[in-house]
Amino acid sequence: MNVKGGRFTVVGAGRSGLAAANALATLGADVHLVDGADKPRPSALDERASYQGGTNAVRPGDIAVLSPGIPEVSPVRQEVAAVASEVIGEVELFARLCPAPIVAITGTDGKSTTTTMIGAIHETSGRPTFVGGNLGNPLTEATGKLSAEHIVVAEISAFQLTTCDRFHPVVAVVTNISEDHLDYHGGYAPYQSAKQRVYATMGEGDVVILNRDDEEISRWTLPTGPSIRWFSIAGEDADAIYRDGVLYLYGRPLMRRDELPLLGQHNVANALAAALAAEASGVDDAVIKRGLMGYAPLPHRLQTVATIDGVRWVNDSKATNPNAAAAGIKAIEGPLILLA
Repeated sequence: MNVKGGRFTVVGAGRSGLAAANALATLGADVHLVDGADKPRPSALDERASYQGGTNAVRPGDIAVLSPGIPEVSPVRQEVAAVASEVIGEVELFARLCPAPIVAITGTDGKSTTTTMIGAIHETSGRPTFVGGNLGNPLTEATGKLSAEHIVVAEISAFQLTTCDRFHPVVAVVTNISEDHLDYHGGYAPYQSAKQRVYATMGEGDVVILNRDDEEISRWTLPTGPSIRWFSIAGEDADAIYRDGVLYLYGRPLMRRDELPLLGQHNVANALAAALAAEASGVDDAVIKRGLMGYAPLPHRLQTVATIDGVRWVNDSKATNPNAAAAGIKAIEGPLILLA
């Protein structure tokens, strides 16, 4: 995508909007940043970009880069689409500018852990790796810093997928699906449709990785172009499974459960998904195992913060929906006091 001299209005001055505006300005685009809140010009905004607070108005004919914070059901989306030449999001913008292959991870729960697991495995392999997206570091912050030798491992939310059109990962993972963000999307069906957009443009040679144990995903109509691979901790028929304390990859023993330094069976599922994704990108079993063995839990996700007088204190404050909270509770063996 050649953006030099192009006209863009970025809607939303949050971190992803700022990153998109700055990337476009650096590449020589005519960039206008707006934000519905009446707040002053962000100090981090590139001086070559113009700014207006207190409005979501898009310059007529501009390509609009829409904030993921604007709900799918918001009238702002229709207002923007009525005057913009095209409406995309920060993830879509990045994908059009990125020279490296992208591994995309979405789902209701486990996205961040699976994303960073895959990133850790690729880093262990020695390949130049960028990990970002919905983790908090916008993808467009890496614009101009990547080459075809890199691999991008991106956590992608349903919010971000609603503004994707040509976004084309070479490997896509859907960890699971359950009711979440229904007010944003307008119901469970559109929420699932947003998640399914992660593989909408994938074709022959690409790999989609799905959770065999998820009953809702088992009812999805799947794409016919890419290869479909499955993981299961219930011992179901799948390409990566957990059975009798061992993680298997295509029938090969990959590692023992006690070699994975994470609490909870849901993290075994995350590790199986990560192993499939890494293998699909050409990483061998020994490197996958080393990457997983060296992986440390993310902050606020079943993170052991202290052991005092024989009592382990675990921070799971990122468990902000019922499924995630239930998984955290199930991960603790023995007596449990829950502070919620």
